[in-house]
Amino acid sequence: MESKAVHPQSDKLLLEEFQAQKGQCSRCIVRTMDVAARVGNQSAVASLDMLIKKLSEERFYLAVLGTFKRGKSTLINAFLGASLLPTGIVPVTSIITKLRYGERVGAEVRFNDGRNLVINISDLEEYITENGNPGNVKNVAEMEISFDSSFLRRGVVLVDTPGIGSTHLKNTLVTYDFLSRIDAAIFVLSVDPPISQAEVEFLREVRNHVDRIFFVQNKIDYVTDEDKLEALRFSESIIENALENLQVGLYPISAKLALSARLSRDEEQLLRSGLISLESDLDSFLATVRGEEIIRQASKRALRVISDIRMAIEVEQRILEEPIFETERKLRWLKEEMERVGSRIDELDYLIDGHVEKIMQEFDVSLGEHKRSSENELLSNLRGFLEGIDTRLGPREFVELVQDYIASAIVEDYKSYITEQESRILRAFGTMVLRLDNEVNEMSNRLRQEISDVFGTKVHTCHNTTVSIERTRFHFDDVVLLNYETILPAELPFLLPKPLYRKAMRKRALEILMNEYDKHGGKIRYDFAYRLSEGARHLKSEMRSRMLLTLETIRSGVISGQDFMAAAMLRKQSRIAQLQAANQEVEEISQELRVMVSPRPASVHDVDSAVSGAHGTG
Repeated sequence: MESKAVHPQSDKLLLEEFQAQKGQCSRCIVRTMDVAARVGNQSAVASLDMLIKKLSEERFYLAVLGTFKRGKSTLINAFLGASLLPTGIVPVTSIITKLRYGERVGAEVRFNDGRNLVINISDLEEYITENGNPGNVKNVAEMEISFDSSFLRRGVVLVDTPGIGSTHLKNTLVTYDFLSRIDAAIFVLSVDPPISQAEVEFLREVRNHVDRIFFVQNKIDYVTDEDKLEALRFSESIIENALENLQVGLYPISAKLALSARLSRDEEQLLRSGLISLESDLDSFLATVRGEEIIRQASKRALRVISDIRMAIEVEQRILEEPIFETERKLRWLKEEMERVGSRIDELDYLIDGHVEKIMQEFDVSLGEHKRSSENELLSNLRGFLEGIDTRLGPREFVELVQDYIASAIVEDYKSYITEQESRILRAFGTMVLRLDNEVNEMSNRLRQEISDVFGTKVHTCHNTTVSIERTRFHFDDVVLLNYETILPAELPFLLPKPLYRKAMRKRALEILMNEYDKHGGKIRYDFAYRLSEGARHLKSEMRSRMLLTLETIRSGVISGQDFMAAAMLRKQSRIAQLQAANQEVEEISQELRVMVSPRPASVHDVDSAVSGAHGTG
């Protein structure tokens, strides 16, 4: 198995280049804000202020995934160079834990009821582990930790996830639910044992939601070099087959050795651990793939605002040079145009609502068909399961066994259905977004041309922007399906002969299966309806702001021009000079931003090719 070449210096330069470009983009936006403020264009100032905040707060979610006890938490600790997350010989992590950059170490618990609680970092185990928070009895939604790390300082949020496949079913569900919220994944395997069938099935699910996956074969220090190579070949072959012959590279790593090396500052040991190779390629990926897209989109949006500012400047320059009655006529036209555009936006709002309603109607039909086709099979399988339970089990053990079965049956039945419907709904909603995006961009370009014709200015074209669709996955809440106190029908005495007791419990279990199955179907429907409504709200807001910003910016220029028309000639000439200087400055900024919008030529640092050959020396 070939070793992968490592170019840490080159990768460092790539990341530094990204940081430099991001800084340059930010400075261009800040300069544009200053120009807009000087000419009194408050609409543009507000829009650019939101853009600069979004650029500075941009986050990249990198999740560490895998089955339980593969060393995920230890690997994250090695990245950070600190024994921050708890580790152990039994399944530990039970809560989604996010690690982001912060100047000071801190931790905040977020509960499912909306409460937040700041805790000491030493109290993490009380909330995120099975020992401290068994079955998530504390109702924790997630943990967020801030930590001063060069890795996190790049805008990366590392996500530690509960291991799938342990005896704790809820931990598996938490991880599945989080998949579609991440940008990339590190999938952790082990050399002993190598990849299992459960991991293959989980990997297929991960692939449905995540495009970028870095594969780690951990614990290489547990086996000989010969066994390590054999495990790598075996896992690589299985993964390539599972992912339809996608070429895969594995990073052989000892997370335990890497953490020890980081803590003791032993560079030689760190190199032997294999972590440097993975970090190097992650740096390249963050800089070239994600980083370029962040800068490109921010530059496009900034250029759109700049084009509006330039048109407003030129409109005001024209206003200052023409009779006042001409200005008033054009201002009336502008007011009528704003009303017309506003009416069309209202029509598009109704169109969006109608499309969302149609999507949900189709979903309701689909959900009803799915439930009718599955109910009999679910009941039949439960009856068979109940008949096969050991008669020697006591009531409490019986209840726990049935509860786990019902929970698993409901999840398994809905899991593939949710994925299928999520894909269908996103496709339907995305088609609508694309169509409306095109219409709004056409309206915007047509409006710019009309403004140019009316005011006699140059047409300033700009890059079309698109609305992003944020994806979230339906979350199965941690309801208690059965418990020892409520399973018995109320009219029966608490103590019954074992045969009668089990018969009563079997009847109750069948009822609860159907009740919970129907209830979760309703929750799935609510989740999809909520996500669609939020997507629609975001789409409406973006369309409205995109269209009205241009008109508000031009109107600001006209009003400002009118104000100066009434002023003294000296002030008027001063304003003309100020506008000319502002126009020249935003042209210079535009030239800088256009370079960032253009895609980079392919280079030797292409991440896909690097990852595909990702075999470390260990």
